[in-house]
Amino acid sequence: MRRDWLRRLNHDVCKHVVWLARDLAEGRSPPGARDLAALRRVWQAIPDAEGQPIGALARLTQFVEELDGDVRTAKLVACARAADRSLAADDPAAALAAVLALDGELLALTATLTLTED
Repeated sequence: MRRDWLRRLNHDVCKHVVWLARDLAEGRSPPGARDLAALRRVWQAIPDAEGQPIGALARLTQFVEELDGDVRTAKLVACARAADRSLAADDPAAALAAVLALDGELLALTATLTLTED
């Protein structure tokens, strides 16, 4: 169950939002308005399980609900909410940092869930 959950989470959210943020972080210049616009576009376009766009925060919330209140997901939701707020503001560097923080939390959760696979 957890491996499938992680696979779907990575496919539905990480490969879009997190990979873009990683690419932007590896860029030679600080993130600008175009980068913020790209992050917003990708963040808002994340689809639900049926393929309809609902946004990354809503999709992550759906994923967390599947784990029936697993306390390890609380930080993931908090990071997603912070990223959502940062992306709504006009600070590209803060938005990128917030999405990268979400990436870090996703990696930590992946490690934890993989170690405790049932």
